[in-house]
Amino acid sequence: GHEADATTDPYDLGMAWIMSQNKRDYIGKKAVEIRRSSDKPRRQLVGLIPDDPDELIDENAPITPGGRRESAEGFVSACVWSVVHKRVIALALLVNGRKRMGEKIHIRRNGKVVMAEVTAHCFHDLEGKLLRS
Repeated sequence: GHEADATTDPYDLGMAWIMSQNKRDYIGKKAVEIRRSSDKPRRQLVGLIPDDPDELIDENAPITPGGRRESAEGFVSACVWSVVHKRVIALALLVNGRKRMGEKIHIRRNGKVVMAEVTAHCFHDLEGKLLRS
């Protein structure tokens, strides 16, 4: 969905396992190498757990430092009610997201600031036990 756009690659989305480490060349390899050659921090897919378990957050809501009106460090890409967890959960693309696990972030939404905790982007069956049962 919103996470797979022209700015992300499989590494950003936590899907490095689909990138061959054995093949000398493959379609898209050069494009990924060029994109990743920059020292510029990259947005990575993360999960979000909003402090308010019932508050849905709009898609594309900006994540900003301290909730201030300044350049976004990411955005909410999806937000849904989780039947499994009985609360709202969300996905976001966040600068250096994987290094920020457990951090509280600020999301600007309709003139107010919503707090959320950065988590892994997989919310259910992390080890795949149910998938392989």
